Amino acid sequence: MAKVHIGNLVEIRHWIVPDESISDKGKWVTVDRFQNVNTTALISYSGGTYKFLSFIYKGATRTRTGDNIEASLLVTTNQISMDKAYDIVIIENTSKQHHVKRQVIVRTCLMDNNFTAVQRVLTEEKWIGASMSYDAEVVEIQLASAVDAVFAGLPNMYLDEVTVGRLPTTARVRTS
Repeated sequence: MAKVHIGNLVEIRHWIVPDESISDKGKWVTVDRFQNVNTTALISYSGGTYKFLSFIYKGATRTRTGDNIEASLLVTTNQISMDKAYDIVIIENTSKQHHVKRQVIVRTCLMDNNFTAVQRVLTEEKWIGASMSYDAEVVEIQLASAVDAVFAGLPNMYLDEVTVGRLPTTARVRTS
């Protein structure tokens, strides 16, 4: 029987606007990278180095209707994990909402036998930190797709013909 070595790489990015302008021109800047497969060594992938963090990634799920796509990251409860979770999901209430976008990229990877190198990326998913909850043992960070995570802290996400194609002009649409 062959063993399959699978792990997750998580990249946390913030949208940075270089000046105090109200424009949305900026770039994504990676603030943290974590992996859950090798406790003794860093893993390098695509120019980045991933530190070990004990977490469980509960992959994408959706409702029967196909909306509300979500996933979650589970980490143990301590001050460091609480601070990271807070940083991912909390949007400061400022007038410059475009300065505080967050993104979480999760890559599920096929690893080598020693869990030291990525052989192939099986899936890559981009999420927005939607909410968090915690108890004495675990912190759960709820991740949602950018379209499903529409709220005041996620500006400039519109469904239009340029981004998704032809849109219905009536609410009386049925699919078979």
